Amino acid sequence: PQGMAYGANAFSQMAPDAQLFMQVASVFKGNKFGGPGNYDNPGLKNLLLSRGLGNLANKPGVGQSDVQTIGAITQALNSGALSLNDVINSGTIDNLGRYSTIIQYVQSGGFAQELRAYDSVPI
Repeated sequence: PQGMAYGANAFSQMAPDAQLFMQVASVFKGNKFGGPGNYDNPGLKNLLLSRGLGNLANKPGVGQSDVQTIGAITQALNSGALSLNDVINSGTIDNLGRYSTIIQYVQSGGFAQELRAYDSVPI
């Protein structure tokens, strides 16, 4: 329970682009809206390197696994070193049409509504 509270608090303090990217990524990697979708993890690592962010790009697993790569991109977004448009325009998203649909879904509150419904179901 303390970890969940810490995560919720940390999320609320993140930059808007970082928050949006994390939520969109969680939907994009799933089956909703005809998924799953894939990021080009080596391409995202190269994006970080092209911006002089070797401190993030060279962390273990970045450019190889989704979790570490998405985490590094989120850190770059949160610090302002990247924008969500930088990621979108980097050529590292396999289905931009679906990605745009998911962005609209998150921004319109659909994702938050589904989370609330999920959280209200007793275990």
